[in-house]
Amino acid sequence: MECNKSECREARSGLTAPSPREDGLTDDYVVLGNIGRGSFGQVRLARHILTGTQVAVKVVSNNNPLLRAEIAAMRTVEHPHVVQLFEVIESAEHVCLVMEHVSRGGLLRSVPRSVGMEEARARRVFRQVASAVRRCHELGIVHRDLKPGNILLDAQGNAKVIDFGVSCRFTPGKKLNAFCGTPRFSAPEILWGAEYGPEVDLWSLGVVLYFMLTGRFPFNGRTVEELREQVMESYSVPHHVSAPAQRLVRRLLAVDRTRRPSAAQVLETAWVKQGRGPPLPTPRTPRRPNPALLSVMQHLGYDRRQTRLSVVSRTFDRAMATYLMMERQVSRGAGPEPRAVAPPPSPADPSAFPPPPRRRASQPDLHRRPVPSADSLGRQGDGRGASLPAIALSCPAKRTPPSSWSSSAQDGRESWRRAARELCTSILRRCCCCVLGPGASRVAPEGGGQRRPTFNNKVAPK
Repeated sequence: MECNKSECREARSGLTAPSPREDGLTDDYVVLGNIGRGSFGQVRLARHILTGTQVAVKVVSNNNPLLRAEIAAMRTVEHPHVVQLFEVIESAEHVCLVMEHVSRGGLLRSVPRSVGMEEARARRVFRQVASAVRRCHELGIVHRDLKPGNILLDAQGNAKVIDFGVSCRFTPGKKLNAFCGTPRFSAPEILWGAEYGPEVDLWSLGVVLYFMLTGRFPFNGRTVEELREQVMESYSVPHHVSAPAQRLVRRLLAVDRTRRPSAAQVLETAWVKQGRGPPLPTPRTPRRPNPALLSVMQHLGYDRRQTRLSVVSRTFDRAMATYLMMERQVSRGAGPEPRAVAPPPSPADPSAFPPPPRRRASQPDLHRRPVPSADSLGRQGDGRGASLPAIALSCPAKRTPPSSWSSSAQDGRESWRRAARELCTSILRRCCCCVLGPGASRVAPEGGGQRRPTFNNKVAPK
């Protein structure tokens, strides 16, 4: 879907900051604060109540003409270096895009000014961003706003491409013509209002690479007219940048778009392939839900069949959001992955029951002292043990409470019992390892008797 110039201007205007109750985040999320502003909406920090996962929530007005294109792009692209979409929440006036929260911040803050990053580190980040761009182009999506502010780094220093607010689909052989993106990073064909294709993302990659290597931008015009003049002139690359990196920058910043390499060709250049980096991710096969996670979600109250359909169909609803968050926790070793319980020790195993330690000569022999028989204990009329002396216990006299206290105390006890039953039932229903069984609908029966709840504990096979 292609947007025209008027739609881009309309999308940028009229940004509002709705309350959490207005944007529909009160049920499953707790809003912790504001992160900033994307291209066309407010971005908030929130926490998923059930899993405790911190997420970034982009709140966009329903009147944004580019909203559906952004949602479609994020639903389509699934890549380790593209920010993960969890859920799409629609209210009367706003749409919330719940995404993973990248804690380290933007690339713009991680590059030392006027110096740049070390080439090895810059190569690693650039390689990841280029792989994400290649995946987008393979799926027929052009980002059109690649810049350091839209590239985040996680705690491990891995790149995440964000903000598909001006992205759109393209068809090979058909050109786009909308003026979108940030002019300082836009290709010459966008600045001049000419038709263009996915090669505009390669120009933006060249500007990003230049910034990472040098700590400054190749074009600093304040207006579109100044930028038009600068991109047609020559620019200089500092001498400390290696020759292979300089050649790649010049190929990406070619004014003639036909001379720019594709994202796949960029990944095959000598400078990008230099060193031993981790293997680039391959496109995923159709997602197959983890049966163990489906069982955990079923214990949490989600319908197993509906959850499976949500994940396979990529509906990005509540069930799929919870599944994706739990899947990420399991992959990082912090999730509710069912663990096998070790069997009880066998009496035949001597290592399970070691012999008692040897007694020293100076220690008293406590194990050989004769144990009193049942008959001798039964002959003790006072019920005391053979070695216990008679101790007179002093107990205070029983007091009878005033009659005015009885009714209020009884009401208070009933209130506490009712609150305890509700609290225990809620905990048992939410716990993923102790699931309330069919015979444990109540913790304490109304008749005053004691009934132990039954559980349907399921243990993963060893």
